[in-house]
Amino acid sequence: MKTLIPLVVLLLLSFQTKIFSQPCLPEGITFSTQTQIDNFQSDYPGCTEIEGSVTISGSGITHLNGLNVLTSIGGDLSIFENDSLTSLTGLGNLTSVGGNVRIAGNPVLTSVSALNNLTYIPGNLEIGVFYAQNFHGNPLLSDLTGFNNLDSIGGSLHIFQNSSLLDLRGLGNLKKIMIDLEIGGMWAGGNWSMIDLTGMGNLVSVGGTFEVVQNRALKDFSGLDNLICIGGNLTIYDNDSLINLSGLSN
Repeated sequence: MKTLIPLVVLLLLSFQTKIFSQPCLPEGITFSTQTQIDNFQSDYPGCTEIEGSVTISGSGITHLNGLNVLTSIGGDLSIFENDSLTSLTGLGNLTSVGGNVRIAGNPVLTSVSALNNLTYIPGNLEIGVFYAQNFHGNPLLSDLTGFNNLDSIGGSLHIFQNSSLLDLRGLGNLKKIMIDLEIGGMWAGGNWSMIDLTGMGNLVSVGGTFEVVQNRALKDFSGLDNLICIGGNLTIYDNDSLINLSGLSN
């Protein structure tokens, strides 16, 4: 009897884990209020793996703590136009995303450090986007620390209109971008404070176009010393402070 009791307890715990830790929400979910985020775990008990896409977009959202049980998202993760969100704390247990990751239009966001468990993004990583004929950036974001463990991107990397971003620190483990790398864009989509591209020292290849546009403080391409292959066009223009192409020698 003494040996049976621990076995029964173990089986019950295993059964409960299967019940309370499971895929859910195949159609995805949109969070537009802080209350929705705070009540997520009670509204969807056991929901740790969202099968669809997740959108976080609301003027009153201040934190994401209610999402700290999430381990995977099957579709896109979009964090868009949150005027009170300063960090992504609450997404620290997220280890996989099945589509694009978009972080844009967040005027007081200063940190993306909570995403440091992502190692691969199969779609695009967009730090700032071009949408409805306008660029939507993250003006207070000063670095990309939080993508430290990101090894490769299956789509493109877009970095648009992040006026406090000094360099690309935080992308130090990134080795491959399968499609395009776009740093800044036409019609005021540049990153005004970016001095160089320090932080991408392990990047080896870009599968498509490499475009650097309207980054007014950019002086050179320091930080790209291991880049040996670009599969498409190399486009560099409208970078007012650019004095040489140092960093592209390989």
